Amino acid sequence: MGYNTSNAAHLPVSNFLHLKGGISMKIKRVLAIHDLCSFGRCSLTAAIPVLSAMGHQVCPFPTALYSNNLTYGKFVSRDLTDLMAGYRDQWKELGLSFDAVYDHPGQKWVFTFHDYKI
Repeated sequence: MGYNTSNAAHLPVSNFLHLKGGISMKIKRVLAIHDLCSFGRCSLTAAIPVLSAMGHQVCPFPTALYSNNLTYGKFVSRDLTDLMAGYRDQWKELGLSFDAVYDHPGQKWVFTFHDYKI
């Protein structure tokens, strides 16, 4: 017997991680802006498990998709930066926010998230 997920979007979700000894800490929502490689331990593939293990809720935001990491010399890729403004605008409309932004060092984006409520 399966679960009824028709009201899943309305279920309460705790923003706290409950640890041993009654200690609780607020879970930080991190917007992770980076490319995503299907083969190779780099970019979002590496960042998501590390940030998650630190207790953060990671919201991945891939800027590009790669078949493999660039050390192989040849790869297939798709640039996703043209979607970034639309995603940002949708999140603003929904009132979504982030506690922190993780991105690739030195990357220059088409727009800035500085005006975004984090």
